[in-house]
Formats: sequence, C-alpha cells, structure tokens
Amino acid sequence: MKILGIVFLLFSTSALGGFLEESDIAVGTIMKSHHFSNLNLNETHNGLYININRWSLGRYLNSINQQSTIITHNTQWYKKESFIVKSLVGAATGYAGQKYAFGDVLPVIGMSAQYGYFKGVIIPDAIVLGIEIPLN
Repeated sequence: MKILGIVFLLFSTSALGGFLEESDIAVGTIMKSHHFSNLNLNETHNGLYININRWSLGRYLNSINQQSTIITHNTQWYKKESFIVKSLVGAATGYAGQKYAFGDVLPVIGMSAQYGYFKGVIIPDAIVLGIEIPLN
C-alpha cells in the first residue's frame, strides 16, 4: 500500500501534469461487479478511489474477499457532453494465488464508459459498476 501510494504521488506530481498545474480531480466508488466465468465470487466491493489527472488510486474488498489497493493509468478516447470512454491499465494487490497474478499483484486492463456520474468498467472477466464525481 505504501509503495503504491508513493508511486501515485510521484506520477501525479510529475512534469506530465500534476498538482502544480490545473488538475482534473474526481472521487469514485467501486460498488458492484458481475463476473462472467465464476458466479461464486464476491460481487459487492464497497471501494473508494481518487482520480487525479490520468491516475487513479483506490481501495476495495476484491472478488476473493481480500482487501485490494489498485492503481491505474487512464487514457480518454472519446468525450461528448457527459459521455466519456477511457482505457485503463494498472495493477491491484490482494490476489495471491490467483491465475495471472504475480505474487500478490494482478495486472489490470480494461475499458470504462461513464455517463454523468454513473460509470461501468469492463475488464477481461467482469463488469464493474460505480459512481464517479468530479471535484473541480
């Protein structure tokens, strides 16, 4: 958790656009998911995250009922009024022993679609639903 927080702080304050410039800041929830291949997983996550510029950092109860910290880099592909499509790539902790995990860390890749405050993220085995609210 501490290492991911330090990495997040370094990237969000970098010359690529950080706290010293005008920042895009939002907070969001990681509420529910639906897994396509295994219906016996936890589908309620009670998570929170913060998005600063193109970086997100969050904490949630994952699908195998372990606490996870997630960090992602988000790239916007499309925006029209309040509809936004982004790709995301990153890593999440708390997945020891799971397929594709490197030790405790699972790579994360997906696409998100947001309309107003409502957000859905499609990852290889699930769809995740939540709310994201801009703070500026």
